[in-house]
Amino acid sequence: MRDEKLSIVIAVYNEEKTILQILYEVEDSLKCLCENKLIHDFEIIVINDGSTDETLTKLNSYLSEKIKIISLDKNKGKGNAIALGFRVSSGTIVLIQDADLEYSPSDFEKLIRPIVENKFDIVFGSRFMQKTAKHIYFVGGIVNRVLTTLSNFLSGIILTDEATCYKAMRGDIARSLKLTTPRFGIDLEIIAKLAKRPDKCRFLEVPISYKGRGYFEGKKISWKDGIAAFVHVFYFNLFSRKDSCFHLIEDE
Repeated sequence: MRDEKLSIVIAVYNEEKTILQILYEVEDSLKCLCENKLIHDFEIIVINDGSTDETLTKLNSYLSEKIKIISLDKNKGKGNAIALGFRVSSGTIVLIQDADLEYSPSDFEKLIRPIVENKFDIVFGSRFMQKTAKHIYFVGGIVNRVLTTLSNFLSGIILTDEATCYKAMRGDIARSLKLTTPRFGIDLEIIAKLAKRPDKCRFLEVPISYKGRGYFEGKKISWKDGIAAFVHVFYFNLFSRKDSCFHLIEDE
């Protein structure tokens, strides 16, 4: 195994109630990975996406030399924040984490171990492979499955959960992606563009725990994002050119 550094990218928008707890959980899990010698170093990159509540105040109160906070003046969307986090990351592995409490950092090891062992290049966490995962909205689950099926057909990458937050990949792959979708269509864009890489990536899905929250608890994705997603899945798979998908791919 190489000496691995793990970059966690967290997009945050108005998550004053959960941001400190998720940061504590993330850092605790990362310290365990270091103690178990799965990684040798880590960084937590938080993109504060124009929050208007006390999120930034809470972030500034979190004292850790491992956290990097980038604060945007205006809300530009999750996709924009993730793309920025990828660009400034320095890890040999990059992993996306949500700022709420739907996804558990206790799953980090199963997400990164296949990459550390050089068996796979990209590992997605699937909510639909875990029987104990809690989904709140039936319609949202159906839309996800339809979009996943379309994505599978158009991209040739067979997955069960395209919209999962937990996407881990080699750092050079993450930083090679030219991502343009400002909001939640980022998930479909990532898959479509990974499918167009000249070197074929090795994909794996693993089951993860999941506890969905409702709109009254702060969930931000809407029916408009669902409609936009159908446009994204066709556009990025059928009409985006390979030369527009990637920055120069670096060697690590």
